[in-house]
Amino acid sequence: MSSDSYVNLDSVGSVLNVENGLVYPMLVNGTADLDDDGVHLNDVEEEWVDGLSTEDAETVLTTSYNLQLVWPD
Repeated sequence: MSSDSYVNLDSVGSVLNVENGLVYPMLVNGTADLDDDGVHLNDVEEEWVDGLSTEDAETVLTTSYNLQLVWPD
């Protein structure tokens, strides 16, 4: 997996893998904590979504669209 697969979501202190929709905690150095199992975009908490900046929300929505994810109502 290339580093291009990971996008920092600074507003929520997370790193998104745009190839599979997994979200990881961001380490102090700005990289993904890959020792963590991650959380799939379909399983993130509403509070996490509410914390996204506009720019980060656009990244998450674009990734969700590209991965053809279904969001609950």
